[in-house]
Amino acid sequence: MSTSENSTVSFDTKCDILSAFLLEGYDTPLLTPMVNATQLDFDMAFMTHAKLVVPTELGAERIEALWKLFIQETIGDEYHGPLESLDDIIYWSKSGLFPQEEVDRVTDQGHMI
Repeated sequence: MSTSENSTVSFDTKCDILSAFLLEGYDTPLLTPMVNATQLDFDMAFMTHAKLVVPTELGAERIEALWKLFIQETIGDEYHGPLESLDDIIYWSKSGLFPQEEVDRVTDQGHMI
């Protein structure tokens, strides 16, 4: 399933996942440059998820662009299951992006299996 062509993740779920990633504060050196460059967009996704703001059309476009970048940086071009939570992102993520104990936790739960 190509993430760019067949993504069926709702806007609310995208904001939820992006917010969870922001709040978890993973020390992911490979993602630090992306996070630093898009901090405002992560903040906007968090505030949207928390129902503190309603994004304008431009704000929603920025969150959608952040989502595409986030998926590209964490998973890549292909994945083979739904993306409904941060655990799904961790499960499908490229090797070395998340702490191994988090990957093991998600895998041990039987998540996505």
